[in-house]
Amino acid sequence: MGITTEGRLAATTIHGERVRGKRAAWEMVKRSWPATRIVMLQIGISATLAMSIAMIRHDDQPFFAGLFAVTATEFICARHHRRAVEMAFGASIGLLVAAVLDPTWPSRFAITDAYIGCAIAVLVALASTPRDPVRLVRTETDPLLGQLSTEIRSVAEALRTNNAVAAAQAVKALNQSERGLRSLEETMIQVRRSAPLTKWLRGTDLPALTTQASEVAEAVRSVRAMARHSWRGILAANQPVPPALPQMVEALADGTALLRTEMSEGVQPVNARQMLASAAQWADVLRQQNISLAAAAVAADAEAAVHSLMVATGLNSAEAAAATDRALVA
Repeated sequence: MGITTEGRLAATTIHGERVRGKRAAWEMVKRSWPATRIVMLQIGISATLAMSIAMIRHDDQPFFAGLFAVTATEFICARHHRRAVEMAFGASIGLLVAAVLDPTWPSRFAITDAYIGCAIAVLVALASTPRDPVRLVRTETDPLLGQLSTEIRSVAEALRTNNAVAAAQAVKALNQSERGLRSLEETMIQVRRSAPLTKWLRGTDLPALTTQASEVAEAVRSVRAMARHSWRGILAANQPVPPALPQMVEALADGTALLRTEMSEGVQPVNARQMLASAAQWADVLRQQNISLAAAAVAADAEAAVHSLMVATGLNSAEAAAATDRALVA
């Protein structure tokens, strides 16, 4: 009996879904690898060193030292201590069961192994903690902000001159920021895992710094969407450009450049806030005009970038929202 057309279509659909599922799983693994790599490195080094020292000192069953090293490392480095508590509870239950089922288990070495594991965990945490996390994050965000301000200005000029080619070049340049975003993400994972130890050693509170860097990354993504919509939605499709739209994008570029300068100088980004607020005012102008859907999409992307950068200046989300309203579709 031959295979019907419906059967072939169903088989093709199932195969396509499997392929998409594998690709999605692989993308998830790639996205989570930076965080997983740092955790595996810290835990692996701690457990290996602790167990090696325990074996050299006295014990041919040094698993208790390894378990304590892993648990202590997570307690010191993890952003949330719930994970460390769960690991400690599991390790305690496992050791209790081992002691009950195996009377020959060398429990007399348990306290020594615990000291070894905790000491190694502290040493590994100290060794893997960035010496200057603020400078480390600034090193990652500065080139992103520089590229961002340059390409936003290119998009503004392309909108002003109806130059689709220039907009396409800006889109291509912004797509190359993905490597910088991945590098920033890895740095942020390292900084977040070292935040408790950094606060204890230096008194530096890192949440504000990590929030700032995260918002810069969100602004990059919003600007990339804005550039794509400017190119494909407006310029390539020969849609009219509202006169206020290039002005808004230009103000966003100026605000981004000021934010980069004030962050590098270590001063309060007051001027950047004012310039970003002026970009939001241009959005209010656009709301009062009868603009196309494509132009409204560009304005919405620009306003999302304004909001992220306003939060990066140190405002909370409510304060930033008060200065930037959402773009309206005519």
